[in-house]
Amino acid sequence: MAGEFFYTIMNGSANYTTLTDAQKVQFMLTNPALAKVINYNCDVFSTLKIVRKDEKEDDLTKLLKKPNPFQTQRQFLWMYRFWVMFGSAYMKSESNNIASTNARLFWLEPQKFNWGSSVLNKLDKHILSKKSENDLYKLTIDYTYTDGTKAKIALGDLTVFHDLANGLGNWLKGNSRIDPLYKIILNSESGLDSKNVNLEFSRKYLVSGQYDPSKNLNSPVGMQDIEKEGIVRKLRSKQAVHPVKAQVEIKRFVENLANLKLDESYNEDLSKIGAMYSIPGDVLEAIKGTATYENMEKSTARHIEYSEKPKAMDFLEGICSQFGLDANDYDLIFADNSFMKVFEKDQAEIFKSNAKTMETLVKIGGDANEIAEMLGMNLNFKKNAGQNQ
Repeated sequence: MAGEFFYTIMNGSANYTTLTDAQKVQFMLTNPALAKVINYNCDVFSTLKIVRKDEKEDDLTKLLKKPNPFQTQRQFLWMYRFWVMFGSAYMKSESNNIASTNARLFWLEPQKFNWGSSVLNKLDKHILSKKSENDLYKLTIDYTYTDGTKAKIALGDLTVFHDLANGLGNWLKGNSRIDPLYKIILNSESGLDSKNVNLEFSRKYLVSGQYDPSKNLNSPVGMQDIEKEGIVRKLRSKQAVHPVKAQVEIKRFVENLANLKLDESYNEDLSKIGAMYSIPGDVLEAIKGTATYENMEKSTARHIEYSEKPKAMDFLEGICSQFGLDANDYDLIFADNSFMKVFEKDQAEIFKSNAKTMETLVKIGGDANEIAEMLGMNLNFKKNAGQNQ
């Protein structure tokens, strides 16, 4: 079964099977906990703007505004982050000339690839010459569209971005974090199924009458269908009072849904999935809606700086390499850098506190430069030449 790991102890080797690419995509789109984490990262990443440092517009910034006829820059970047979280993102350009009208950019869907054994047998080899590299990039793989038609895609036409390592069996396919999350995702699915079933049964009731000794319990004749239907009809009517011959006991099938703690289980799964994608705990609290606005701003800022910005740099370097551009000519800006204001505010508070400390220490005879160095303040106080005269 996909996702189960089997270890061979005697010979020291490890054999395992993983999810198919199609299964991973299905989980990414349909599992609420996993989709929540993915959507958050993609939403944050899609605020990225790539601009030239000289503030001029060039062919790359123009192309990114409308990479293809179907996507805006935000949508294109959203899908980049989506596929990177899948494990690897595959970008195809219709032309290597960025100034060409055919320089359209598309993301390919990895689950539609058929690598083929002959290609795979060469993608784990070490390439020792430029000729071997060029020969490798001339190889093609089959890409199957939804209607069943196929296209041949040369490996050299792909610009590939990886989330994790890409040197384990296939240079053009990175490892996916979804594989080790398999059982957690299944637990989350089971918890949601359980809640769905319990919610259904929480609307149902068990109705029983008090035992009547005058009745013959050994009689083969039980309650007739017409009697059952009569009871149900009366109980569901709008009447406030229901006269009955004997005392009736009504019980829910599910007495207390909260005792099952299914929502807590979902939040735990969300935390584990988020942690696998290196999302800090306070960011996860923000995703769950349990963090304050200020904490949410700070945690989002840290998350962008330490997680999303490196992925943005990967994207910039990859697309610049594709078109022969210099990545150093561009700046990465997230949401107009508004998140940096959080850091600037914190730094201002720290500086203010350090300044007060320094003022106090100088008043009692401390050396200003030594105190500044101790507090990590980049200051240089020059002594007045006539101060000691």
